[in-house]
Amino acid sequence: MLLISRLVLAAVFIVAGLGKLRSTALTARALVAFGVPPRLSRFGAPALPGVELAVATCLLVRSTAWWGALAAVLLLSVFSGAIAANLWRGRRPACSCFGQMRLAPVNGWTLLRNAVLVVPGLLIVTSGGDLSTSAAMA
Repeated sequence: MLLISRLVLAAVFIVAGLGKLRSTALTARALVAFGVPPRLSRFGAPALPGVELAVATCLLVRSTAWWGALAAVLLLSVFSGAIAANLWRGRRPACSCFGQMRLAPVNGWTLLRNAVLVVPGLLIVTSGGDLSTSAAMA
């Protein structure tokens, strides 16, 4: 179960990172729409896909998977907080959650998707870092 969790999260972060990397201008616009100051979005647009790809890489390597899962949970929590804050204010900025692959306004389903994605991350984190084959089957 832990291996499947790692692979699912890694795939999500690879798709998201590569999608954002393809169009940093779109990512920068999305960050601004979410309330990030334009000056910071110019830095964040190329940094965010790099962080997402680093998280995916960590998840794929057993010795760093726990740290990758922790980072994934933290990133998804930050993303969810930004989405929730915007929805609370009555704003529905377009989310480039998977880069150019899917550009749509955020809604409650976006939060639900993130909550579902947090579950495998928490499963890995609560394993305590024991990702051995025997623990992965337990």
